[in-house]
Amino acid sequence: GFPAGAAAALDETRTVRTSMSAGIFSKVTAEQIQFDGFTVGGSSGSPVFNANGEVVAVHRAGLREAAGLGFAIPIKAVIPLLPPDARAELGIR
Repeated sequence: GFPAGAAAALDETRTVRTSMSAGIFSKVTAEQIQFDGFTVGGSSGSPVFNANGEVVAVHRAGLREAAGLGFAIPIKAVIPLLPPDARAELGIR
């Protein structure tokens, strides 16, 4: 996600610039991953990676009153929600 919108995501060459920050998974369940790490409004839908660079979740929310606390949906819970053509394109059955 791009919290400030597409205009802020693009530089003067109209290239998208993204950023990543490290965090720690502090609680993991089948329905949700709680992580300690920097997150901002508008990041919902962004991928959450593990240390090997694999997408393991999709960012869902952060708390304004608890900066540095984020929540994500595990990828195993997201895959069944993908349309069949998207799963086929990704090589997922």
